Amino acid sequence: QLQPVKNIPGVYQLTITVTGDSNKPVPYAKFISFLQALERNRRTAQVSTITLEPNVDNRNLLTFTLTLNEYIKP
Repeated sequence: QLQPVKNIPGVYQLTITVTGDSNKPVPYAKFISFLQALERNRRTAQVSTITLEPNVDNRNLLTFTLTLNEYIKP
């Protein structure tokens, strides 16, 4: 649900939660690449929370949850 951003007319915020599949953990390097791609994205997004859970058998693999605030000006 879009919410108007206080004191910035015409700009809206959309909160997005991205959750990795716990049955298919991703390599740490791939997660970092995803964050770098997000940083280079032309849309303005702010990562508000990151939760990482390393895999018990392979500490290089992890499950994650990201909460993003996407800012949109239609």
